[in-house]
Amino acid sequence: MATLTTPTISRILVALDGSERGESVLPLVRKIAAATGATIILVRGIPELSTPNPEIVYQYIKEQSPKIRAYLGNMRRRLKAGGLTATTRQLHGAMAESIAALAQKERADLIAIATRGRSGVKRAILGSTATRIVRLAACPVLVLKHDEHGATQAPTFECVLVSLDGTQLAESILPATRALADLDSGTLVLCHHISGNDDLEEAQRYLHHTAETLRNQGASVESKLYRGSRAEAALAVAEEIDAGLIAVSTRGRSALGRILKGSAADEVLTQTNRPCLTINSSAEPA
Repeated sequence: MATLTTPTISRILVALDGSERGESVLPLVRKIAAATGATIILVRGIPELSTPNPEIVYQYIKEQSPKIRAYLGNMRRRLKAGGLTATTRQLHGAMAESIAALAQKERADLIAIATRGRSGVKRAILGSTATRIVRLAACPVLVLKHDEHGATQAPTFECVLVSLDGTQLAESILPATRALADLDSGTLVLCHHISGNDDLEEAQRYLHHTAETLRNQGASVESKLYRGSRAEAALAVAEEIDAGLIAVSTRGRSALGRILKGSAADEVLTQTNRPCLTINSSAEPA
């Protein structure tokens, strides 16, 4: 494991949809921005219409644009009243693609979004905006989850589970995770899964070495081994330690590839209502 450089969070892009659920991520964003001095970029889009008629599309955009501009302006004023720096952007088109592209253009260090949990075939085939952002974004994505009743776990970075599998790709989530955990002087709990004929001693050595490297850099670290899949390990250990955040990297795949091969990050996002931090380890950095 290479020496980590804890990144500076200086620009946070917040994806909003005009709902209270979407706005529920703002207290967490305020906390991060207040501690880091980050600029908050508030984003709301005008969804695409399913009609090919350009006149209808034009009228729809003309009608919606002032409403969204007013909404974003109100959110910005509320943040500025709390002493924070905020700016706004309005998007039109495919939301996930537009948000990922804007985050790269704005050199955002973090994307924050609140989403309602889904399950089953519908989500696997269609995906949610949050899931697509996770797959497309070149920066870490902080996802605040809501259950079917609209409830969400109060986010805290005092105990953060980090899902590892022995690869540098999985370790790519560590710098951003460390940056958030440091806000609460939190502990990183490194979780490494083993299955089948995996070498237990090798896994233990890897965890010990990774933990010691982080401790030598000033981090508070614990480690756990779990027999099962990577997603099973992350979910089970998160419950065991009551993690305030689950951090897991993913690799960008096509929609079909994700259905056929699966994704540990996608499984975790689907099955937990705990806040999650993800990064697409195969995306091009901004």
